[in-house]
Amino acid sequence: MVFKDWIFFSRAQQRGIIVLLLLIIFTPVFSSLVTSWRLRKPPDNKLFIAEIERMEHHLAELKEPVAGARESVAEMKEPAASGNRPAVPTATGNRPAASGDTERNIRHQESPRQLAININLADSTDFTQIPGIGPVFSSRIVRYRNLLGGFFEKDQLLEVYGLDSTRYQQIRPHLLVDTTNTIRRIDLNKATFSDLIRHPYLDRNHVSALLRLREQHGPLHSPEDIRRSHLIEDADWRRLLPYLKTTDGYLNATD
Repeated sequence: MVFKDWIFFSRAQQRGIIVLLLLIIFTPVFSSLVTSWRLRKPPDNKLFIAEIERMEHHLAELKEPVAGARESVAEMKEPAASGNRPAVPTATGNRPAASGDTERNIRHQESPRQLAININLADSTDFTQIPGIGPVFSSRIVRYRNLLGGFFEKDQLLEVYGLDSTRYQQIRPHLLVDTTNTIRRIDLNKATFSDLIRHPYLDRNHVSALLRLREQHGPLHSPEDIRRSHLIEDADWRRLLPYLKTTDGYLNATD
Protein backbone atom coordinates (compact mmCIF):
# COMPACT_ATOMS: atom_id res chain seq x y z
CA MET A 1 0.00 0.00 0.00
CA VAL A 2 1.43 3.33 -1.05
CA PHE A 3 1.28 6.55 0.96
CA LYS A 4 -1.58 8.05 -1.04
CA ASP A 5 -3.85 5.24 0.00
CA TRP A 6 -3.71 6.71 3.51
CA ILE A 7 -4.68 10.17 2.34
CA PHE A 8 -7.36 9.53 -0.22
CA PHE A 9 -10.62 7.80 0.78
CA SER A 10 -13.12 5.97 -1.27
CA ARG A 11 -16.55 7.44 -1.86
CA ALA A 12 -18.17 5.18 0.78
CA GLN A 13 -15.54 6.13 3.34
CA GLN A 14 -16.07 9.80 2.62
CA ARG A 15 -19.82 9.42 3.23
CA GLY A 16 -19.19 7.63 6.51
CA ILE A 17 -16.88 10.39 7.69
CA ILE A 18 -19.43 13.06 6.78
CA VAL A 19 -22.18 11.24 8.72
CA LEU A 20 -19.88 10.89 11.75
CA LEU A 21 -19.05 14.59 11.70
CA LEU A 22 -22.72 15.49 11.44
CA LEU A 23 -23.48 13.29 14.47
CA ILE A 24 -20.70 14.93 16.47
CA ILE A 25 -21.97 18.40 15.64
CA PHE A 26 -25.71 17.90 16.04
CA THR A 27 -25.78 15.66 19.14
CA PRO A 28 -25.00 18.50 21.63
CA VAL A 29 -27.37 20.79 19.79
CA PHE A 30 -30.18 18.25 19.96
CA SER A 31 -29.52 17.62 23.67
CA SER A 32 -29.67 21.36 24.40
CA LEU A 33 -32.97 21.69 22.53
CA VAL A 34 -34.51 18.81 24.47
CA THR A 35 -33.42 20.32 27.80
CA SER A 36 -34.87 23.72 26.89
CA TRP A 37 -38.16 22.11 25.88
CA ARG A 38 -38.41 20.26 29.17
CA LEU A 39 -37.72 23.44 31.14
CA ARG A 40 -40.46 25.31 29.25
CA LYS A 41 -42.95 22.56 30.09
CA PRO A 42 -44.73 23.39 33.37
CA PRO A 43 -43.99 20.83 36.11
CA ASP A 44 -46.73 18.54 37.34
CA ASN A 45 -47.42 19.65 40.96
CA LYS A 46 -50.50 17.56 41.53
CA LEU A 47 -48.75 15.08 43.82
CA PHE A 48 -47.06 17.86 45.79
CA ILE A 49 -50.32 19.78 46.23
CA ALA A 50 -52.13 16.60 47.31
CA GLU A 51 -49.46 15.93 49.94
CA ILE A 52 -49.79 19.47 51.34
CA GLU A 53 -53.58 19.15 51.53
CA ARG A 54 -53.23 15.84 53.39
CA MET A 55 -50.86 17.42 55.95
CA GLU A 56 -53.18 20.42 56.46
CA HIS A 57 -56.08 18.09 57.08
CA HIS A 58 -54.03 16.13 59.63
CA LEU A 59 -53.03 19.34 61.47
CA ALA A 60 -56.65 20.45 61.60
CA GLU A 61 -57.60 17.16 63.25
CA LEU A 62 -54.86 17.65 65.85
CA LYS A 63 -56.02 21.18 66.68
CA GLU A 64 -59.60 20.16 67.40
CA PRO A 65 -58.89 18.49 70.80
CA VAL A 66 -56.73 21.45 71.85
CA ALA A 67 -59.49 23.90 71.00
CA GLY A 68 -61.97 21.80 72.98
CA ALA A 69 -59.69 21.79 76.00
CA ARG A 70 -59.31 25.58 75.81
CA GLU A 71 -63.07 25.99 75.70
CA SER A 72 -63.41 23.77 78.78
CA VAL A 73 -60.85 25.84 80.66
CA ALA A 74 -62.62 29.03 79.63
CA GLU A 75 -65.92 27.67 80.93
CA MET A 76 -64.29 26.81 84.26
CA LYS A 77 -62.97 30.37 84.56
CA GLU A 78 -66.38 31.96 84.10
CA PRO A 79 -67.61 33.81 87.20
CA ALA A 80 -69.88 32.01 89.59
CA ALA A 81 -72.66 34.48 88.72
CA SER A 82 -73.26 32.60 85.49
CA GLY A 83 -74.70 29.73 87.50
CA ASN A 84 -72.54 27.08 85.77
CA ARG A 85 -69.58 27.14 88.12
CA PRO A 86 -69.74 24.67 91.00
CA ALA A 87 -69.08 25.98 94.46
CA VAL A 88 -65.63 25.18 95.84
CA PRO A 89 -65.76 23.74 99.36
CA THR A 90 -63.61 25.46 101.96
CA ALA A 91 -61.81 24.08 104.96
CA THR A 92 -64.67 25.31 107.17
CA GLY A 93 -67.27 23.18 105.41
CA ASN A 94 -69.41 20.42 106.83
CA ARG A 95 -66.53 17.95 107.32
CA PRO A 96 -65.55 17.81 111.00
CA ALA A 97 -61.91 18.24 111.88
CA ALA A 98 -60.05 14.98 112.40
CA SER A 99 -58.83 14.28 115.90
CA GLY A 100 -55.36 13.45 114.54
CA ASP A 101 -54.98 17.05 113.38
CA THR A 102 -55.55 18.30 116.91
CA GLU A 103 -53.14 15.80 118.42
CA ARG A 104 -50.38 16.81 116.01
CA ASN A 105 -51.13 20.51 116.44
CA ILE A 106 -51.71 21.13 112.71
CA ARG A 107 -54.34 23.74 111.86
CA HIS A 108 -55.89 24.04 108.39
CA GLN A 109 -57.87 27.22 107.75
CA GLU A 110 -59.40 28.88 104.70
CA SER A 111 -56.42 30.95 103.66
CA PRO A 112 -53.00 29.35 103.00
CA ARG A 113 -51.45 32.25 104.93
CA GLN A 114 -53.26 31.07 108.06
CA LEU A 115 -51.82 27.57 107.84
CA ALA A 116 -49.63 26.82 110.87
CA ILE A 117 -47.67 23.61 111.40
CA ASN A 118 -45.81 22.42 114.47
CA ILE A 119 -42.36 21.68 113.10
CA ASN A 120 -41.63 19.17 115.85
CA LEU A 121 -44.68 17.01 115.12
CA ALA A 122 -45.31 17.40 111.39
CA ASP A 123 -44.22 14.71 108.94
CA SER A 124 -42.84 15.26 105.45
CA THR A 125 -46.34 15.33 103.94
CA ASP A 126 -47.45 18.07 106.33
CA PHE A 127 -44.47 20.25 105.42
CA THR A 128 -45.36 20.12 101.72
CA GLN A 129 -48.59 22.01 102.54
CA ILE A 130 -46.51 25.10 103.31
CA PRO A 131 -46.09 27.30 100.21
CA GLY A 132 -42.48 27.12 99.08
CA ILE A 133 -41.76 23.68 100.57
CA GLY A 134 -41.71 20.70 98.23
CA PRO A 135 -40.97 17.00 98.82
CA VAL A 136 -37.19 17.52 98.77
CA PHE A 137 -37.09 20.22 101.45
CA SER A 138 -39.76 18.49 103.56
CA SER A 139 -37.66 15.30 103.64
CA ARG A 140 -34.53 17.27 104.54
CA ILE A 141 -36.32 19.07 107.37
CA VAL A 142 -37.58 15.82 108.90
CA ARG A 143 -34.17 14.13 108.60
CA TYR A 144 -32.38 17.08 110.19
CA ARG A 145 -34.97 17.26 112.98
CA ASN A 146 -34.37 13.60 113.74
CA LEU A 147 -30.61 14.18 113.93
CA LEU A 148 -31.04 17.18 116.23
CA GLY A 149 -33.59 15.58 118.50
CA GLY A 150 -36.22 18.19 117.68
CA PHE A 151 -36.25 21.91 116.91
CA PHE A 152 -35.91 24.28 119.83
CA GLU A 153 -36.60 27.41 117.76
CA LYS A 154 -37.74 28.28 114.24
CA ASP A 155 -34.39 29.73 113.16
CA GLN A 156 -32.83 26.26 113.27
CA LEU A 157 -34.51 25.59 109.93
CA LEU A 158 -31.82 27.82 108.40
CA GLU A 159 -29.39 24.97 109.19
CA VAL A 160 -31.25 22.65 106.81
CA TYR A 161 -29.16 22.12 103.68
CA GLY A 162 -30.26 24.40 100.82
CA LEU A 163 -32.87 26.35 102.80
CA ASP A 164 -31.75 29.96 102.48
CA SER A 165 -32.96 33.04 104.34
CA THR A 166 -35.30 34.09 101.52
CA ARG A 167 -37.22 30.82 101.56
CA TYR A 168 -37.14 30.78 105.37
CA GLN A 169 -38.75 34.23 105.63
CA GLN A 170 -41.42 33.06 103.19
CA ILE A 171 -42.39 30.00 105.25
CA ARG A 172 -41.77 31.42 108.74
CA PRO A 173 -45.38 32.67 109.28
CA HIS A 174 -46.60 29.09 108.86
CA LEU A 175 -44.31 27.60 111.54
CA LEU A 176 -45.05 26.78 115.15
CA VAL A 177 -42.59 25.41 117.72
CA ASP A 178 -43.82 23.36 120.66
CA THR A 179 -40.97 21.86 122.71
CA THR A 180 -43.25 20.09 125.19
CA ASN A 181 -42.11 16.46 125.26
CA THR A 182 -40.65 16.81 121.75
CA ILE A 183 -36.93 17.42 122.44
CA ARG A 184 -34.75 14.31 122.66
CA ARG A 185 -31.89 14.93 125.09
CA ILE A 186 -28.57 13.13 125.31
CA ASP A 187 -27.61 11.67 128.68
CA LEU A 188 -24.00 12.77 129.13
CA ASN A 189 -23.28 10.01 131.64
CA LYS A 190 -24.59 7.17 129.47
CA ALA A 191 -24.04 8.24 125.86
CA THR A 192 -21.40 6.40 123.85
CA PHE A 193 -19.15 7.83 121.17
CA SER A 194 -21.59 6.82 118.42
CA ASP A 195 -24.51 8.41 120.32
CA LEU A 196 -22.70 11.73 120.66
CA ILE A 197 -21.13 11.93 117.19
CA ARG A 198 -24.57 11.68 115.51
CA HIS A 199 -25.59 15.08 116.81
CA PRO A 200 -25.02 17.88 114.26
CA TYR A 201 -23.63 20.24 116.91
CA LEU A 202 -20.84 17.85 118.03
CA ASP A 203 -17.74 16.96 116.06
CA ARG A 204 -15.09 14.32 116.73
CA ASN A 205 -12.96 16.64 118.87
CA HIS A 206 -15.94 17.61 121.05
CA VAL A 207 -16.95 14.00 121.59
CA SER A 208 -13.44 12.84 122.43
CA ALA A 209 -13.03 15.67 124.94
CA LEU A 210 -16.38 14.92 126.61
CA LEU A 211 -15.56 11.25 127.00
CA ARG A 212 -12.13 12.04 128.48
CA LEU A 213 -13.74 14.44 130.94
CA ARG A 214 -16.18 11.77 132.06
CA GLU A 215 -13.43 9.17 132.43
CA GLN A 216 -11.17 11.48 134.42
CA HIS A 217 -13.72 13.09 136.77
CA GLY A 218 -16.51 10.54 136.87
CA PRO A 219 -20.21 11.17 136.15
CA LEU A 220 -21.18 14.74 135.31
CA HIS A 221 -23.59 16.45 137.65
CA SER A 222 -25.03 18.77 135.00
CA PRO A 223 -24.25 20.07 131.50
CA GLU A 224 -22.77 23.11 133.25
CA ASP A 225 -19.70 20.94 133.96
CA ILE A 226 -18.90 21.04 130.25
CA ARG A 227 -19.00 24.82 130.20
CA ARG A 228 -16.70 25.10 133.21
CA SER A 229 -14.22 22.72 131.61
CA HIS A 230 -13.96 25.01 128.50
CA LEU A 231 -14.13 21.98 126.21
CA ILE A 232 -16.66 23.70 123.93
CA GLU A 233 -16.94 27.30 122.87
CA ASP A 234 -19.59 29.23 124.79
CA ALA A 235 -21.72 29.86 121.68
CA ASP A 236 -21.63 26.17 120.71
CA TRP A 237 -22.44 25.14 124.28
CA ARG A 238 -25.53 27.36 124.41
CA ARG A 239 -27.05 25.97 121.22
CA LEU A 240 -26.22 22.44 122.38
CA LEU A 241 -27.60 22.95 125.90
CA PRO A 242 -31.29 22.13 125.12
CA TYR A 243 -30.20 18.67 123.94
CA LEU A 244 -28.14 17.70 127.02
CA LYS A 245 -29.08 16.06 130.29
CA THR A 246 -27.46 14.07 133.06
CA THR A 247 -28.76 11.18 135.11
CA ASP A 248 -29.24 13.66 137.96
CA GLY A 249 -31.86 15.58 135.97
CA TYR A 250 -32.45 18.08 133.18
CA LEU A 251 -30.91 21.50 132.70
CA ASN A 252 -33.24 23.60 130.61
CA ALA A 253 -32.09 26.52 128.48
CA THR A 254 -34.04 28.88 130.73
CA ASP A 255 -32.17 27.81 133.91
